[in-house]
Amino acid sequence: MKNLSRLLLSGAMSFVLSDGALATGVMEEVLDNQKPTSGLPSIEENVALPSEIIAHIASYARIREGYSMEVVNKAWNKTLQRNEIWQRYNERIPGYLRAKEESQTERPQANDKHILQKLLKSKVYKFPSDNGIWHIYAINEDGRTMVGDADSRKYFVFTEKDGIDYDFTLNPGEVSAALGVSANGKVIVGDGTNNLNGNNEAFIRDEKAQKKILPSLNGGRSSNAVGISDDHKTVVGVARDGINSIRKAVAWKVEEGTLLTLDNILGVNRSSEVIGISKNGQLAVGTIQRPDTNKQDGFIWDLENQRVSYLNTENGAVSAMSANGEKVAGAAQNLQNNRNEAFIHDTLNHQIQFLSTINNGNYSEVTGLSADGKVAVGYSADSSKSPREDVLEFFTGEPTPETHASFIYYGNGIGMQPVKQLLQGQLLEEEYPFAHLRVSGNGTIITHAGSLGWYAYIPRYDVLKEEGLDLLPRPDEQNNQG
Repeated sequence: MKNLSRLLLSGAMSFVLSDGALATGVMEEVLDNQKPTSGLPSIEENVALPSEIIAHIASYARIREGYSMEVVNKAWNKTLQRNEIWQRYNERIPGYLRAKEESQTERPQANDKHILQKLLKSKVYKFPSDNGIWHIYAINEDGRTMVGDADSRKYFVFTEKDGIDYDFTLNPGEVSAALGVSANGKVIVGDGTNNLNGNNEAFIRDEKAQKKILPSLNGGRSSNAVGISDDHKTVVGVARDGINSIRKAVAWKVEEGTLLTLDNILGVNRSSEVIGISKNGQLAVGTIQRPDTNKQDGFIWDLENQRVSYLNTENGAVSAMSANGEKVAGAAQNLQNNRNEAFIHDTLNHQIQFLSTINNGNYSEVTGLSADGKVAVGYSADSSKSPREDVLEFFTGEPTPETHASFIYYGNGIGMQPVKQLLQGQLLEEEYPFAHLRVSGNGTIITHAGSLGWYAYIPRYDVLKEEGLDLLPRPDEQNNQG
């Protein structure tokens, strides 16, 4: 705790000193309360702040010989009691509003020092035991809304405030799934069967309205909606063409009732799929069999200008994107080691970054990306594990707890981290994730796509590191959890 206290004080001080108005008030208070002394105190003087922090404060305050460091210390401690300073600091850490609401629910008088402690610690939350959740397909921006389907074969919407709500609009024998959710958590998209016509239909549903069925493609009998823009006016997904039965990436303009495809760009006989849309509704990303090379590759679809660009990956598949579409992620062949690896592609600089694997495994894949594109989640083969050769997954390569592990990848020099290490013994061994993960837009809430009965808050360790708080759990710390 001593090191944590120093880091907190150091980080808070750096923030205050970088803010002109607050820094001026701090230093004026320090200087106004100082009395000349015969000289500077020694390092051993009995003060509360660490000596290196005192020296740093003094250097900013331009304190000369004759001013007491003890007075500096007392004035600084008094200043750090102001909740405004801690609030301004906390606001820089993703997940603050959620942590604030949770803290004040637990303790109405909770101040921002208490909220900061919550922001720095991972925490596992359990879904209600009778939830019936089958798959979780999407999480909204702040992580407080999740959508998917349940074992009753109907979609669900889970919110931390209201719990689980199911699709009660279905007729007997019909099924539905929520495949995407808006950033604010108020609108969902997905698909459902219709007994009257036998079709699988894409839909959009506002929290205050009934499901709206989106048009099919040339009378095709199957479509799925997976992503929605922030203004809720553009939805993307996949639809089967009624003319040639090919599955194609599509975009619906909800208000106009129109449907866009890639036919005019790629031709009518090319299959494609899209996995998401940028927040402004201009860019969609997905995977396609390129017409020029006949190889699988990721693509970016400019809906406004009806243009397509490729990622130029080798055998690449896209599974996630950032909110502005500048970062695209998935899995592709890394030609340097000849294995398929998770990647993040910077579309502005046309650069691809491979994220490696856990313990030199032979495969990894990104399955979710934060809105800012700096946090990726997914799964990796883990060579430290011993696969069971008597299970089907051993032959198919599908992830299993015996062969794979889920990861979170952070930038800022942190890299790929196993989720088990980050959660530090908070789950039973069989509850740790091993395959597809979902992540909230702010990069702090994760859950397993095939529900394991929990979701978790994990701090943005990359942001904390920028703030001077290197709190990433180490393997030896996890082992000490018992």
